[in-house]
Amino acid sequence: MATNTPGMGSAFDDWQALSLKYEAAIEALRRCEPGAAEALMKISRELQTCEGANAERSAAAKRH
Repeated sequence: MATNTPGMGSAFDDWQALSLKYEAAIEALRRCEPGAAEALMKISRELQTCEGANAERSAAAKRH
């Protein structure tokens, strides 16, 4: 479902895909599926990295 939102490159698509994975992991955790907590933690770290990279890009763009 890549849309490559203008001005954001693939950042929005990456964030959207991770957000959907996060939502699925929350549901798996709610159902007490084995490994759900670990998957949720991994996706959470990926989201933080994604958001951190986007924040750095935004700050760099504002400086130019």
